[in-house]
Amino acid sequence: MNNGTNNDASKAIPKCGNPYKTLNLPNFATSAQIKKKFRELSLKVHPDKRKPNLTQKEHDELDKEFQNVQEAKSFLLDAEFSKAKEKYDLKLKSDGLREEREKKREEQMDVRRKGMRNDLQSKIEREMAKKHGKFN
Repeated sequence: MNNGTNNDASKAIPKCGNPYKTLNLPNFATSAQIKKKFRELSLKVHPDKRKPNLTQKEHDELDKEFQNVQEAKSFLLDAEFSKAKEKYDLKLKSDGLREEREKKREEQMDVRRKGMRNDLQSKIEREMAKKHGKFN
């Protein structure tokens, strides 16, 4: 039972990171979009489709990229990962909402700071007017 929990936890986030970014897709892309992008990227990084004059380092980098693309597609489309994908998508939504709230909060803070700056500027102008009024 404990092993199943650990496997579920390890499936929660793919090794390749955000699978949508790995495939250059927006979060929550459709299966049709995922399949299309996978085909497109596979043609670029598949071992059988490479130019013969690449260095070993370039081959290694393309191998890693191909593995990441395969892993991302599997995570997003395979039934084996459906629960993990649901959890991951919920986390992405939650993170997006959190970022949105923080952005609004920052915008509101900016409005308050502008208001405070304007209030301070008005006070300074009134004080300057009083000083100049006394000397005239």
